[in-house]
Amino acid sequence: MKPNRAAFSLLEVLLATSLLLACAVVLAELANIGRAHAKSADELASAQLACQTKLNEILCGATPAATVEKQPLEDMPGWLLSVEITSLEQPGLAALRVTVAEDVEDLDDKDQQRGKAFSLVRWIRDPYGQASGSGFLTEPWSRTPLDGGSPP
Repeated sequence: MKPNRAAFSLLEVLLATSLLLACAVVLAELANIGRAHAKSADELASAQLACQTKLNEILCGATPAATVEKQPLEDMPGWLLSVEITSLEQPGLAALRVTVAEDVEDLDDKDQQRGKAFSLVRWIRDPYGQASGSGFLTEPWSRTPLDGGSPP
């Protein structure tokens, strides 16, 4: 004779409950990781926007092209702005680097290693160099005839 099963055994109920709880814990951890990455992406996008805004201010002349070291941003507390101008090998050209970085002194030890930063580099005319009067950055060239005669 077969025994009738009208309900689940205690072992089956405990096993199903533990599987359900394990899945809930894993899903909650995945949701926390997703929120952390979304926050990080939002902060990096804000840093990119601040960096592009400062670069545009310098290029249009609203802000002078000068070196700035870790200046706090008014619109973004906890973030620092740096501007660096370096001359390039090409005469009359300079690299303008604008960097917006998280202030790592305000972060915990764990987050300090993951401080976010965003940089944009744009080549500009060297503001400190000797700019020529013409609009060209190259030296004028002269044409010499190949046969040694006078130019046409």
